[in-house]
Amino acid sequence: MRLKKKYRNLLRFIAVTLILILMISVVAAAKQHIDNKKSNHNQDIEEEYPDEDAEAYELPERTLNSDVIPYDGVPRTISCWGDSMMFGMGAGEAYIVFGDDEPFDISGWTSPDTLQYLTGIKVYNLGVSGETSYEIALRQGGIKMYVRDTFEVGYDDSVDVTIVDENGGEVYMADFSAYGYTEPQESDIVYINDEMFKITGTEEEGLHICRYSDEEVNYDAFTTVYADTQVYTKASYERKNDILILEIGSNGGWENYRQLINQYDAMIQNSGCDYYIIVGDTDDPGTSIADTTQGIRNEDGTYIGVGDTAWEATLREAYGDHFINMRTYLIENGLTDVGLRPTVGDYKGFRRGRISKQLRYDWTHFNSYGYYSKGIAIYAKGVELGYWAVSYTHLTLPTKLEV
Repeated sequence: MRLKKKYRNLLRFIAVTLILILMISVVAAAKQHIDNKKSNHNQDIEEEYPDEDAEAYELPERTLNSDVIPYDGVPRTISCWGDSMMFGMGAGEAYIVFGDDEPFDISGWTSPDTLQYLTGIKVYNLGVSGETSYEIALRQGGIKMYVRDTFEVGYDDSVDVTIVDENGGEVYMADFSAYGYTEPQESDIVYINDEMFKITGTEEEGLHICRYSDEEVNYDAFTTVYADTQVYTKASYERKNDILILEIGSNGGWENYRQLINQYDAMIQNSGCDYYIIVGDTDDPGTSIADTTQGIRNEDGTYIGVGDTAWEATLREAYGDHFINMRTYLIENGLTDVGLRPTVGDYKGFRRGRISKQLRYDWTHFNSYGYYSKGIAIYAKGVELGYWAVSYTHLTLPTKLEV
């Protein structure tokens, strides 16, 4: 009897074991099937779109040398090219107080204003609100413009003209002088063959052109301009060899990082100057209208914080020490630069990669506190690169917050 019972128990054990082995085998086979499907699906995607996305994140073939070249000591002015973030949209009333010092009035100051104050060098604010990277590069001359047709013209009478870009697309500008809103200049002046011309007309009615001079001229003198002759905006022609500060891309105008780098490179090479600073985008992660791929987290699920986004990492790789990650600078230094204290909400935002709202005018633009700190960052980068000497003001170079 006992023997039969032991035998039955042994049979039960064997049966249970076989069932477990069978279940494990089924699960393993199912998992392998799913993995194979995923692998085949991913392979299909890679074959359908082989390198298109990968190439968008790679640097293009370049002729620009991004090494830091020692400054030659020649006195230069500074040109700041950009959109509303360079122009200073949102600048308003602001005062800085350090210790027992009298309040320091920075009301209405922009980053170029701050840079001129700190360096003592003439700074041209060539920011125009709403412009894309393409439009800024076109205005600066990195993207070339040409007259489409041959024409003969004098000083008194205008003739029709069509201006096209490198791809043959017609070009219209709010102001062909390209000096922006802050530099008083005669509007719509261009240079062709080292001579000045004035553009009139509108996109709707078409453009007209005549010779122009701010001195006494022979009004009977005519000149012939031949098709495919290059056209320069007044600012592009006159601001060559300036130290270059570039902040472009936040309004789009580029489809991938390769295209944006090409635009930056073209602007630098057009300037004829080896001395430049690249300012990174300052939208908080997840809010950029130009780069919608950027979220608030890294691939591993951690917050971006003060690390580089893909956009920032690409600019750093392309331009090395010429690049400022302005977003992380303002997180770490923005409030201390202007004597403000971080709030609990600020610290929470810092961990997510967000700039303090105390420095903002709206979701994207800064107030004068933000622009002032941004100007200090550009100034400090120029000191680091040897473009100008340390100035002796009541300010010191930035002190980081512990984020």
